Amino acid sequence: MGRRQRTLLRHEHHSPHDYLALSSQGMHVAIMPNGTRLDVLEQRGDGRWRVRVPATWQEGWALSGVRQKQWIVCCLTASQDPEIAFRTPSNNIHCLASTIVSDGGYLRCDLRIIEKPRLPTKEPCELESGDAFAILANGKMGEVLCHGDTVTQQGSPVLQYGQVWQGLGFTCQSNQAGLTCSNAEKHGFFISRTAQRLF
Repeated sequence: MGRRQRTLLRHEHHSPHDYLALSSQGMHVAIMPNGTRLDVLEQRGDGRWRVRVPATWQEGWALSGVRQKQWIVCCLTASQDPEIAFRTPSNNIHCLASTIVSDGGYLRCDLRIIEKPRLPTKEPCELESGDAFAILANGKMGEVLCHGDTVTQQGSPVLQYGQVWQGLGFTCQSNQAGLTCSNAEKHGFFISRTAQRLF
């Protein structure tokens, strides 16, 4: 059996708040935000691919692209998947950095517990929101994600308070007050249970 193909969902404008629909039996079953990791199960000649979202195990059909527009970047084998996961000592913040996005890196951090009020997404969201944040390597500001998945990985390395993680074009500093992450242009986000800020 060949190695599993792992892809990353990408949209034409490379914006983390964009999304693509996942359909099954003619009905939309999920919304996949930009940056979602996918397993390709089947590829049809009409541009529709059957995919699985590893984080939720949801399966369905998604439109990979139309003419010159390509929404799903394919393909890397799972063993080539260049990603790094870490979490804060409180186990409340989990992050995943990846270089699969064709135009640079992608960093996402999720809060497991968050107090209201939450920052809104740029567009209306029918899924979870306010507890997941992202920044592209060439992004101009951090994003609040509309999502149906999580990057939480129990057992991932801990970024101790006072330590700084650097990799894949990003820098994250862990403190008891919260986690600050940014790209090389100093754009990103600060998150904690009680406060969140984009910059």
